[in-house]
Amino acid sequence: MFTCVNRKILEAYAPEAASDTWLGHRLFAVDGSTITLPRELRACGYPLPSDNAHYPQGLLRCRYHLTSQLPWDFDLVAQGHERQCALQHLTVLAPNDVVVYDRGYFSSVLLPQHCHTGIHAIFRLQDSGFKEMQECVASPETDLTVTISPATRTQRDIRTASPSLAIIPLTLRLIKYDMAGNLFCLGTTLVAPQQRYPLHEFMDLYHARWGIEERSKVSTRIFTIEDFHARTERGVKQELFAHFVLSTMNRLFANRADRALNPEPPSAAPMPPSGSSMSGAGTRAIRTLKTNFTHCMHVCARSLEDLLLLHSRMQTAVHRAFESIVGHYQKVRPGRSDPRTSMKPESKWRPPKKRACKINCVTGYHDGSIE
Repeated sequence: MFTCVNRKILEAYAPEAASDTWLGHRLFAVDGSTITLPRELRACGYPLPSDNAHYPQGLLRCRYHLTSQLPWDFDLVAQGHERQCALQHLTVLAPNDVVVYDRGYFSSVLLPQHCHTGIHAIFRLQDSGFKEMQECVASPETDLTVTISPATRTQRDIRTASPSLAIIPLTLRLIKYDMAGNLFCLGTTLVAPQQRYPLHEFMDLYHARWGIEERSKVSTRIFTIEDFHARTERGVKQELFAHFVLSTMNRLFANRADRALNPEPPSAAPMPPSGSSMSGAGTRAIRTLKTNFTHCMHVCARSLEDLLLLHSRMQTAVHRAFESIVGHYQKVRPGRSDPRTSMKPESKWRPPKKRACKINCVTGYHDGSIE
């Protein structure tokens, strides 16, 4: 039911999303989070993370529309293979879409699928990856195009995953840059002459994923999605999917409020949400103000009954909620370099130091700072 509700909301948003693109491409990001589940879900195939664990875990996978940060597709699965889940997301995307992946997603099976379907990918690559990537890291070149020929073992993996997929050499553009002392290596299938976008476009695009990472923190810290009331798989999924529907509503309000706080010149391209510096269609738009998303969530929660059930008061509720959300904003602080330190007490229980030392000694690991 909640997946249908989310789909209906996105259908209503579709005319606005049609212009919310990056250089003519729809942008998506795939994210997978491991969450702790009620013990009763062991009977449904959800595994324990270790032999001495009490609660099972599952993989909460989601596909986000990157420029609007709206969840477009989500599910809870028992197996924890993020790459396999990424392959399932490709079945609902269209050619010329772009998917931005974090480290750990690049594989010899996922890359050919992208090339075969015409759905472009931008991977953050690990330094210890394939041979061409290692040569790129060692080279002074920051932008080069390589051809990857699958090895024999790799071809076997591709045939197992996709028997009908033709195995051919693949072209990949490798981009390397340094930011705040950290080396970033990106690989993309955007290699056609008309798609050889400048380096800064890819830098802004990859770091726009940070908004998705922040969403995971909001889900666990503010929504506390792991605090389940249900004890069945169906009930747990209902709670999780209801969370995504509420999140979609919050983000729609926040995006519209951000645009009201930062009026655009008539010729400017649509701005990405939440203070991102990501450019659009070659025009770099910088936001100076953004809504307080936590306050937005509280306003939507208070207005939920009017927004969903009381049709006679729905329009009034929308305007009242929007005025409250747009009235609470903060300045965007781009380029933060200092670490954020929170003095808020930790919500999760941790064993005392002496008990932790005993546990470490039993498992063979000893913290030298505890005697």
